This record gives sequence, structure tokens and C-alpha cells, in this order.
Amino acid sequence: MNGILLCAGCHRFVAHVDYEEIRSLVIRKIGVEAFQGLRIRAMTITKADEAMAIITLKCLISEGKKNNAGMQGAGRRSDAYRGAEQQSK
Repeated sequence: MNGILLCAGCHRFVAHVDYEEIRSLVIRKIGVEAFQGLRIRAMTITKADEAMAIITLKCLISEGKKNNAGMQGAGRRSDAYRGAEQQSK
């Protein structure tokens, strides 16, 4: 885990105002070693890998298309269903 879901209000008025409270919460959830590892990772400067970013985006787009393909026509009869229904009459 490297994040905690907060509503916008909690994020703005707790996470940015009382860092120590959020820090304590995260340490209780993941432990001191994991927290220190995340902190080091957050502070480490890395070169952006544009090729990997492009591959990742293409995969996400492909997954989105696959997930949305099953939703096309959801809640209404598809053309194929309507055609089969008319042929049976």
C-alpha cells in the first residue's frame, strides 16, 4: 500500500495541515520500514521513461476498450438480438 483514500475535504484539511497525524496513520498501517522506503522512493529523482509510459498507456487504453466492449448496449437490446427476434416472428 502506498496510499490512503481520503475525501477531498480530509485530504485538504488533514493531509496538508497536519502532516504528523497522517504520518502516524501511515506508519500504523504499513510499519516504519515500509514508510521509510516509500519516503526514500518519493524523494529519489528518476529519469522519466517515455517508452514505458507509452506502453503503459497503450495497455490501459486496451483494457478500457475491452471493459467497455461488454457494456455497449447495456440496458437495451442489441441490433443482433432485435434481428433474431424479428426473424422468429
